[in-house]
Amino acid sequence: MLRKRKIFCVLLQLFMILPVLLNAQVLPFQTVTYDDCQLDFRVIGIFTEDLDGDEDSDMLIFRGDHRRGFSVILNNGNNDFELSDTYEPNRNAGDYQLTDVNEDGCPDLFYYIDRQELLYYQLNNGEGGFEPVDTLLLDSMIYDYNFFDVTGDERKDLLLRFPRSVHYRENLGDGNFGETQYFASHFPQIILDVNQDGEFDFLQPWGGVLRLFMNRGNLNFELSDTLLTGIGNFSPGHELVDIDGDNDLDIIFVSRSDTNYLICLINEGDGSFGLSCQNELKHSTRRMFLTNINNDEHSDIAVEHWRSISTYTGNGDGTFDFQREIYTSDWETSTVLDLDSNGFGDIITPFYYTDSITMLLNNGNGFYNGEYFEIYPELLSASTYQHFIDFDSDGDPDIVQASRTADGEILEYRWSSQLALNDGHGNYEIVDSLLSFESEGSSHLSSYSSILVDFTGDQRADWLIRDPEAQNILRLYESNANYQFEEIGSIDVAGEQRIERISIADFDGDGDQDLIAGVGGAKIKLWHNYNNGEFVLTDSIAAGGQNYAYHFTDINNDGSLDFISARDCTEVFGILNDGNGFFGENAFRLTLENGISSYGISSGNLNFDNLTDLIITGKRYNNVHIFIQTEDAEFVLFHTLPATGIPHVCDVDQDGDSDIILSSNLTTVLLNDGNANFQIENTYAFGHSNLLSTADYNGDGELDLVKAGDGGIYYTYPPREWNQVQRRNALPSDFEILFAYPNP
Repeated sequence: MLRKRKIFCVLLQLFMILPVLLNAQVLPFQTVTYDDCQLDFRVIGIFTEDLDGDEDSDMLIFRGDHRRGFSVILNNGNNDFELSDTYEPNRNAGDYQLTDVNEDGCPDLFYYIDRQELLYYQLNNGEGGFEPVDTLLLDSMIYDYNFFDVTGDERKDLLLRFPRSVHYRENLGDGNFGETQYFASHFPQIILDVNQDGEFDFLQPWGGVLRLFMNRGNLNFELSDTLLTGIGNFSPGHELVDIDGDNDLDIIFVSRSDTNYLICLINEGDGSFGLSCQNELKHSTRRMFLTNINNDEHSDIAVEHWRSISTYTGNGDGTFDFQREIYTSDWETSTVLDLDSNGFGDIITPFYYTDSITMLLNNGNGFYNGEYFEIYPELLSASTYQHFIDFDSDGDPDIVQASRTADGEILEYRWSSQLALNDGHGNYEIVDSLLSFESEGSSHLSSYSSILVDFTGDQRADWLIRDPEAQNILRLYESNANYQFEEIGSIDVAGEQRIERISIADFDGDGDQDLIAGVGGAKIKLWHNYNNGEFVLTDSIAAGGQNYAYHFTDINNDGSLDFISARDCTEVFGILNDGNGFFGENAFRLTLENGISSYGISSGNLNFDNLTDLIITGKRYNNVHIFIQTEDAEFVLFHTLPATGIPHVCDVDQDGDSDIILSSNLTTVLLNDGNANFQIENTYAFGHSNLLSTADYNGDGELDLVKAGDGGIYYTYPPREWNQVQRRNALPSDFEILFAYPNP
């Protein structure tokens, strides 16, 4: 199904690729109104072309569902996108290519059907649709195919790469092709006229070397030179461009092997090339883009890796300097805090597997400026976890980061941590290492197993950690004035099963933070904090199942924190606090239609009636439940939203009501109209991408960038203003796509 709706997009400006401004300044927020389209299938690829000849960039979307196939989405002007047609060829179809073979100005579609040795093509009908035309039966399996004017008649002929040779079929000009003829013994990876003699030559990597084949006439190719060794294969996106201003086409490409390189070959004009740069890349590469990063009239490069994008500025002579690496991994759990002491909630988003944290600063209108903050990259690993806490009690949140590294020889893990202090304006300085210890346990630190808070009342943060090895023990560490931790005690759960998650709340109202721990998936235990850090087990609550979520809030407005728990099924229940930190009978039970899979619970006054309402989110079923409390102390399901994530309640747009921010691998902003009606206002995402493409989506002469990812399509500002990266994904993330951000 497809539906269209107007959305109000708040465009997030980040320190990202391809800035046009000098010094890569972060721009203020801009706001645009835009259309979106949503599909009911997963997207695995995208082409951006003018499919119907109206000079607007349309889209060819490749499906990732069980039917495979592709869909045509036409741009009707002003970025009003509409689903036109959906095609379902053989499910083994792949290796799609678009090219105009009948010279009618509209691109036609080719695809190869694996295991049947068929190359199928459909001609464009001029309106963005594709008509079945012919099936080219091949002599044997092909490795690859491409299009190039082999015969010199300015038509694109079909090149076919077979296991031992390359053949071609002449384009007859009417959408048909001639018989298969021999072309060369090697497949041309890069085709160009090296010596400007009117005959095309080609370069081809083979066995780790880059070889140049010169055309001596009549398709007689001769190995002319071996240019490079040890380069491996080409990544997609090589470029032929005059780098050094001598009117010869030079070559820029990225090689993929054990070591990855950004390589530039300068054309000497006599059939030879000189190596001008061979920059080693830190990561494997997916794609390379030629663009302008710093507006100095020299060609620059952006290289996409699996989890980041590296940018290189050109010097105009065929050499390139590394500029920066921008991390593009899935976002981990976000946190909402006032980082810059302006009274507004900001968003902090750690990047998993990276050494970056994204800080989105709220200017008071719900708009966020973003910048990257490098923190302690030497220790970062998959088990890195960040705490956000006012560590030095100066009124602003600091960052404590913990990381686990492994010693492969002794099978022992070392936990280390580091502190970064906030100067009050969202700027951080790394101060010192904090706590380190060794353990044979491999358990990760997370929000479920690690808490930083002042348990002892000395105005300094203490640290409660679930032991990574003996996971039924909690260890308490006290900090000193030099930001060092010392173990002062432990809590043994007395032979119970592992501690699932821990949390804190002052549920007895004495000003100390008490402790709550889920144990073995069936119980929740409560410890009162007496005498500043002395914990006494006082109560136990049956959770009723594994993977529960729980939350403390004042349900009945008596000044004490009550308890709400959600089981990993369909039941949510609340228990009232007697005012002294002890919990009696159930106050309510709620049944959800689909269950929540224990993702998150939060609360707030959502409709100005001074009663506590509930937000319950699901992970498995991708839903947000809004429960409104009535004057009879009953909770009524008000409505649901198709989103997911751990809910944070705050006034995002400073209009006096309670909005919601959901954090998961997406960060979703839900705005409240004051009556508990919520609208998905923004969803920030930067997930794994399968393909990138460029097109002018708003007709302003500027190219925009399209990123097709596992969960949808991401639009950013390319080439001149890629510092203004916009990232958005429709919900649910598995099956919908969202259009589109213009380059202003």
